[in-house]
Amino acid sequence: MIGDISLSKGQLSGTLSRSSGLAGTLALGVSPGKYYTKAEIDEMIESLSGKIVSAETYLEFPVVGNADAIYIDTANNKVYRWDDDELKYFCIGSDYDGIGIINGSWDE
Repeated sequence: MIGDISLSKGQLSGTLSRSSGLAGTLALGVSPGKYYTKAEIDEMIESLSGKIVSAETYLEFPVVGNADAIYIDTANNKVYRWDDDELKYFCIGSDYDGIGIINGSWDE
């Protein structure tokens, strides 16, 4: 699970889980429960320059990615990370509103 992430100029809110693979990638030094000034938030967002790559589809991602970046497929609302060891992208976040039914059963 990634958690909720919202990035815009002047605003940074959300949580990153270690299991998402983003905790190390987007090391911003954000402390839970701490309030940040607009200047501090703007500085953190500027530090992400080039680390968030957005494309219409994952097919437009570079053939070889960057392990220090996250990749956003805007057409499918999915977030990926690049793995240097496996030489492939892993989906680490998805638009869960697109899932029709989750009932916890293998039966259809």
